[in-house]
Amino acid sequence: QINAEYGRYVLRIVRGVPRAQLDAALLSLPLDHCVSLLRYVHRWLELRAAVELSTRIAVYVVRVNSAVLSRSAIHAPLLDKLATLTRSRLRDYSNEIGFNEAALTFVKRELEARAVRVYDDTNAKVLELRRKAKAREARASMIRN
Repeated sequence: QINAEYGRYVLRIVRGVPRAQLDAALLSLPLDHCVSLLRYVHRWLELRAAVELSTRIAVYVVRVNSAVLSRSAIHAPLLDKLATLTRSRLRDYSNEIGFNEAALTFVKRELEARAVRVYDDTNAKVLELRRKAKAREARASMIRN
């Protein structure tokens, strides 16, 4: 069982590592550390913490160590659970992004509609001011003549 305190610490450290350096660090990890990291990733996915980062780490570690991991019956249950959970979290993540995109599209349309109304109102006021100015100018010219 993974200690939750260690998991939070590892996640905080991993989040601070730039992607290029993270790939290099993951590449240099020994297999037993990779398996431990995959356990942490599984826990992070269960908690819905850093889904994108967790998925990136899991895919990279499994891809780099696929030959050894696929031959090991010991790691098969972890990989199966990780694959199922990763798919589920990515589906949730995709749905959330789709929902947010729809909301942003709605807000954009509302703002555009308001901008048109504000423009129409402003344009009407400008035209009214111009009309009044012309009327004043016409009255002033009539008085002068």
